[in-house]
Amino acid sequence: MKRSAAWLALVVLAACSPQPSASGPEAMVAAIYEPLVKSKGQKATLIAAVPMTADLKDLVSRAEATADDTMPVFDGDVAGNCQDCAGFTDLKIAPAADDTSGADSRKVIEATFTIQDGQRTVYWDMVQTPQGWRVDNIMSEGFNLRSIANTVIAQTPRPEGDEAVECLGYLALEIEILRKAKPPGDTAPFEAAYIAWRKKAEGLFTPEALKPYFNSVVAVVGSVPAKQRGVKISTCTTNAPAQ
Repeated sequence: MKRSAAWLALVVLAACSPQPSASGPEAMVAAIYEPLVKSKGQKATLIAAVPMTADLKDLVSRAEATADDTMPVFDGDVAGNCQDCAGFTDLKIAPAADDTSGADSRKVIEATFTIQDGQRTVYWDMVQTPQGWRVDNIMSEGFNLRSIANTVIAQTPRPEGDEAVECLGYLALEIEILRKAKPPGDTAPFEAAYIAWRKKAEGLFTPEALKPYFNSVVAVVGSVPAKQRGVKISTCTTNAPAQ
């Protein structure tokens, strides 16, 4: 499978990977950078040690699962935004000045530092979960972890299970939007399609696998432009499995 990005990141996360003990979002990001700081860039960040949300972890795992075996999916350092981070110095971590999340449970943390070819900035989208602060995306110049994961998945032919869960995500969002509208919209055709796709998905996935997969899709669907989302919803409604 061809890759359009200069370098793609994604490694299946170890189920029992070590987690930093830091509690706040800034402290958690600082803990992730510890190997780079101590080694001055000689020791790469271990992606398995990055404490991701369940949604992001599932998205990364699915992207890795779709990739072919001819090349590594991830050959760079996401924390340093580099493949050779030698000379890593001057790390500064602070809340991003342009953070518009507006919630106490979600913060964007900005990490700036210097490596041999100059200063770099990496943004960490952090979410507070029952397990503590977790990474929900990593963004830097030329790199967006969620975007890359979705691109890898989109470039690979999807089995019928993926289609079912994707339609579930689109339909669930549309139903929620219509219910909250004033006056509420007609959700009947979308609910019927949702039930049909749900039945198919439940026949292809275990409950343990379906729930995080569905949550991951819903998180991504929310950022899809309305016009593009409308086309997908129409397709999912028209092509819903017969009951």
